[in-house]
Amino acid sequence: MSDILENALGTTKLPVYQPATLTGYSHFRVVGASFPAIIKSDGGSVRGACITLDSVAEAQALHAVERMLYDRTEVELQIEGQPFLQKAYTYVWRGSVDELSTEPWDLEDFVRNRRPTARP
Repeated sequence: MSDILENALGTTKLPVYQPATLTGYSHFRVVGASFPAIIKSDGGSVRGACITLDSVAEAQALHAVERMLYDRTEVELQIEGQPFLQKAYTYVWRGSVDELSTEPWDLEDFVRNRRPTARP
């Protein structure tokens, strides 16, 4: 999966990943695609990673890729092993919930079966 981030950032140097949990959100697969969407969800929880970027340029490159389908949203998440919440940005699905599968998105399934997809 690191190749996706490398392409988005235009670099081969990977950022720091820290396991993290975002509460109050859930993630689902976008219908007809292999990529996920995070939406606000009472009682939901998303397990993933907090990614620390090295520069404003990297943040801008990531935003240029994500902004077409998602809204950048400031959140607080729990980084594994830290006793406090950390402010961070995530990308929240801006489309209709009708465009999302009823099944939660699964990282292992994505890595195993990912295919190039594009949304119109």
